[in-house]
Amino acid sequence: MDRILFPKKIAMTALLSCALLLTSCYSGSKLVGGSVKAVSDSLWAYSNRHPDGFTMDVTTMTEPAEGVVVAYAATQGCHSRKQLGRVVRHAIRHDGYVGGWLDTTDSLYYFDSSRLFPEDSLAAAIRFGIENGQIAVFVLSEGCEVRLNAQRDLPPRLLVWQDTLFGLIDGSGKTVLPCEYEGLFTYNDKAYPEGYIIAKRDGLWGIMDWNGRPILPYRYDARPKPIANSGGLFVVCGDDKPGGVVNSKGDTVVPFRYLNLSEFGTSDFGKTSSSPLLIYSVEKTPNSAETSSNRTRRKQLLRGLLDLNGREVLAPVYKNLFCGCDHAIIVTDTNDYEGVMDFKGVWVRPISPLYTYDNYYGDFVSIKERRTRLKGLMSADGSIVLPIEYQEVCLYPIKGLVEVKDRSGLWGLMDTHFRVLIPHRYTELNALGEFGDSYYFYGVLRDGRVEIIDTAGHVVSMDPAIHFDHDNLPYSYPLVYVDSAWRLVDPKGKLLPQRYSEASNYWSSTLMSVATDSLHHGIVDLWGNVVVPLRYVEADADGDDVILARCPSGKVEVLNGKGRKLLSCWGAHREGNVLYVANKNGMWAIADSRTGKRLSRYYFIWEGVNSSSAETCWAVYDTNHRLGYVNARGREILPCSLDEKRAALSGEQIYGYIYHDCSCGELIYPFKLPNGRYNQPKGGC
Repeated sequence: MDRILFPKKIAMTALLSCALLLTSCYSGSKLVGGSVKAVSDSLWAYSNRHPDGFTMDVTTMTEPAEGVVVAYAATQGCHSRKQLGRVVRHAIRHDGYVGGWLDTTDSLYYFDSSRLFPEDSLAAAIRFGIENGQIAVFVLSEGCEVRLNAQRDLPPRLLVWQDTLFGLIDGSGKTVLPCEYEGLFTYNDKAYPEGYIIAKRDGLWGIMDWNGRPILPYRYDARPKPIANSGGLFVVCGDDKPGGVVNSKGDTVVPFRYLNLSEFGTSDFGKTSSSPLLIYSVEKTPNSAETSSNRTRRKQLLRGLLDLNGREVLAPVYKNLFCGCDHAIIVTDTNDYEGVMDFKGVWVRPISPLYTYDNYYGDFVSIKERRTRLKGLMSADGSIVLPIEYQEVCLYPIKGLVEVKDRSGLWGLMDTHFRVLIPHRYTELNALGEFGDSYYFYGVLRDGRVEIIDTAGHVVSMDPAIHFDHDNLPYSYPLVYVDSAWRLVDPKGKLLPQRYSEASNYWSSTLMSVATDSLHHGIVDLWGNVVVPLRYVEADADGDDVILARCPSGKVEVLNGKGRKLLSCWGAHREGNVLYVANKNGMWAIADSRTGKRLSRYYFIWEGVNSSSAETCWAVYDTNHRLGYVNARGREILPCSLDEKRAALSGEQIYGYIYHDCSCGELIYPFKLPNGRYNQPKGGC
């Protein structure tokens, strides 16, 4: 399936005349008085008063009047109060700016750690924006966006079918393409800003624009695939025929003579790719010198790289090629020796029997010495940034943390500037999550004792009654099991007096599910304060902003993070910002997770639809398993009239559009049917 990624629209409007001064919390450019929490509280309150958005210097709490604002990818998607704390911490460690903006498509207020460029450095700002996956940068003095890659918000394209042929409709249900095609695929994210429809008719493939106007006629045996950020180039390559590249005029750019030709460098851990390459294969039979006497002669595929003009970047003499990080390629030769080169084909680490390499996200490649099996990290230019002297190296790219195990077998923690945060003194070191303003780990000492440590290296002083060891590890911290009961440890390590028969916590949530017996479940916060009274038969917090609780009657109440009831229903399931609610007949609708307002009619099954970069849509099913479509506002685009069996028979064509959202780890309160079975929104693992 061709996966289409949806970039988040950025719309930051600076309020040039308004400034917020918190001199009681700040002195000069230094944060005092605590505080990431104080800054986050102030920004949260400020965002409620400024729905049009803001850009704030968090070291002075003033809004700059000039500059080009570009958001970091590392804090993308943060919209809750808790996530705002993470944004502020990132901003303090980097450039000191936080931007906020209201996304009208989902009614969520998003926050980003940002960099501010001088307005005469627009080219540098655009380059930084592309590197961070943004679709726009914002010029403060002019109050306007500069779009990157000419990205447009393309309207939805939804697959429909009749008998064995397929067509497309738009988000209003109007026909874009009639049901006359044997196969259809769409490409429309930021890598393909023009938007393409690849269609198969009478056994041959052709290309149309987003409105269904022809670009290339139906003359290809193999399905063309657009090359990201190429401005209209397409790879055409079948399984058993040599491939080439054509442009939108139909001219051959790369001759049709390359086996297994495809775009290189667009995987999740590689480039996305502003200057893509092409990978291809040649068949080679080893000669007698390359083949041992006890091995039969056989063909093998060797791989090489081309640029988009067909010029050779890397000769086809290598066993394997893959992206090592955002700017590096790991190369394996026929002897299984490895080296690293950049995307221009320049060696940064020549092939050698001394080292092996592994991919990491972001800016680093793992390097391991074959003889000692010790590991380190290198940057894309080949520089060793972490010495090759560790047994293990584990990267937390989102948190900017690196766990390392030294020669003596002890674990410690560094940041991505390789400053020691937690010293090497633990035989085990594992993340517990973020609670309050700190991110916690637990470490096991050589004598078996267990400590709780934050990322500043501070050991939490535990109550003497708490004893951790290998048989009692703090997986549920700050919940601990002491004297046959669950107790809560406050952020200072004090054991709170409340005792519970059951307790659990959602990853990094500040809300805990607790119970005194099977009929009395509720929610408490990190300090033991009751958020939801213990009067439910089930109660769980899905993050810090949604709580699901089942009443003795079987009904489910949905509450916000402060315990205020939003709605009652007979089943509830939350995926991201979408809240699914069930009625007493086991049918499901979507609701606003902030207000509890129901947005749609009830349907039997919901599935996410890969339709466009502009609008989220769902495929919905009735009880007869007929399929229709609903938009993000809950409005019906197409009644349930399409035969689901035909969708299943259509194979890859339908798979290009409808995908099953995997909800592993998500909290589901299914509707309980009279026969004891459950019905829930489709997509659970």
